[in-house]
Amino acid sequence: MLRAVVYSEDMNDLDCIWNRALDYDLAVAAPGDRALRDVLTFDGTASNGGLLNAVESFSGDPEFPVERVIEAFHYFSMERTAMLVSSCAARRRSAEDRELESLEIEFDPQYPVAGEDISAALEVKLMAAPQAFQARE
Repeated sequence: MLRAVVYSEDMNDLDCIWNRALDYDLAVAAPGDRALRDVLTFDGTASNGGLLNAVESFSGDPEFPVERVIEAFHYFSMERTAMLVSSCAARRRSAEDRELESLEIEFDPQYPVAGEDISAALEVKLMAAPQAFQARE
């Protein structure tokens, strides 16, 4: 049985879900928790190293494959972000090494996508499908 992460009685459900997604010592089985972990992990890499770097890092990653990250963005209705990551991944697959710098210049400034916020997307999804996330104990 999975244990719920409760960091403080003062924390709301969103905070607990967010923190649980980032606690890599915990297994996450609920689809919302899994998707959030995928999105947050990818977002951290993209925010620190750029979108192209994140796509390269997650391509072929057994734990966080880029295809599942794209599905996770769709799961949270972050369609423009999903399309951007998908487009970057497709272009990267077909690019030659000499084209990487131009891909980086093209794609990196587009992330994060304006108007698409992970926290807001989580809040909307939690309201629409609370059963998609592990309950607090």
